[in-house]
Amino acid sequence: MFPKEWQLCKIGDIAETTSGGTPNRKNKEYYDGNISWVKSGELEDGDIYSTEEKITEEALKKSSAKLFPKGTLLIAMYGATVGKTSILQIDATTNQAVCAIFPSEDLANAHFLRYYFIYSRPTLLRQRYGGAQPNISQTVIRNFEVSLPPISEQYNIAHILSIIQSAIEAQEKIIQTTTELKKALMQKLFTEGLNGEQQKEAEIGLVPRSWEVKRIEEVYNFTNKPRGTDLGVVKQVPFIPMDLIPDDGLFVRDFELRDVDDLSSGTYIENGDLLIAKITPSFENGKQAIVDFEYKFGFATTEVLPIKEKAKISNKYYLYYYLLKNDVRSMLAGKMEGSTGRQRLSKTVLGETLIPCPSYKEQTEIAEMFIKVDNKIQFCKTKVVSLQSLFKSMLHHLMTGQIRVKDLKVS
Repeated sequence: MFPKEWQLCKIGDIAETTSGGTPNRKNKEYYDGNISWVKSGELEDGDIYSTEEKITEEALKKSSAKLFPKGTLLIAMYGATVGKTSILQIDATTNQAVCAIFPSEDLANAHFLRYYFIYSRPTLLRQRYGGAQPNISQTVIRNFEVSLPPISEQYNIAHILSIIQSAIEAQEKIIQTTTELKKALMQKLFTEGLNGEQQKEAEIGLVPRSWEVKRIEEVYNFTNKPRGTDLGVVKQVPFIPMDLIPDDGLFVRDFELRDVDDLSSGTYIENGDLLIAKITPSFENGKQAIVDFEYKFGFATTEVLPIKEKAKISNKYYLYYYLLKNDVRSMLAGKMEGSTGRQRLSKTVLGETLIPCPSYKEQTEIAEMFIKVDNKIQFCKTKVVSLQSLFKSMLHHLMTGQIRVKDLKVS
């Protein structure tokens, strides 16, 4: 149902459609030009400002590719992104898997139509046809029905949704920039420290002159189940399986309560331990986190190595971030043992790994810098989730007329 003054129209009644083409791939010179060329995989419901490939004037002349102006609405017809949309912010050509839509300006707004396609994508995708990777066609698109408000209301709806979408993109940009900053800080702080000291050459490369280089087992302890630990009076214990350990989170707080009688195997852990995944692919995905729950001890999957800091000597957060460095993980991955599909990092290899060791104070200060950066990233991720929820809710209410914006004045 939609408001009575809205009209139910087919796309073909309010817009022209066409598609692009692919210049001959055998002629590599065709792809050495300056004309943007959009592939269907580049459509992700955002605006397009640049393309992965560019073609030449000759390629445009000798293929079915067409040059579309800035502002053109695009929708993917084939491939993994079928049904996804974009609006050109540059003049560009497309391949044949992309449909270009040109609405009549007095009837429909391209930005409104893009949001309508996003809203009604499940309905559109039910009309796909074909084999393993079904597609839609221009015919499907032209026959697709849209509930069309008056043109002024279309502008207002698109404007409101674009504000929310821009806010999401801004937060995602902050996340990207802050993540890049974190990588740069990792390279800088673990080799230069905080105090601008002169560096010295060590077994692991350049480090500040006052730092030492030690094996992990010298400055950290591996958690072991204490002798005589009696679980007989305990009926249930917390258990952390691998899927509850986050890929990019500092803490693991979720757990399962398991009956002691049903606990056939597990790695003994204590609250505050740093858990390092020792099995591929979890190790490659960076699965590691610090246990933070209300129990003094518990158990985790046997696929982790639990490590604890030594008081006033080593900081577990410092080690957490050091082990996230790409070069460190690559080095450890090269020392894993076992079959190609299921390799394992041994406690011995991890324990013998050399790490740079500043004073406990400087370890703590370095770790705190990374924690602040991560907190900013997490804050922005939380905002993105909230904004995405708002976008989904507003998209539904605006596209069904449950919220009306016909009289809203927008610039």
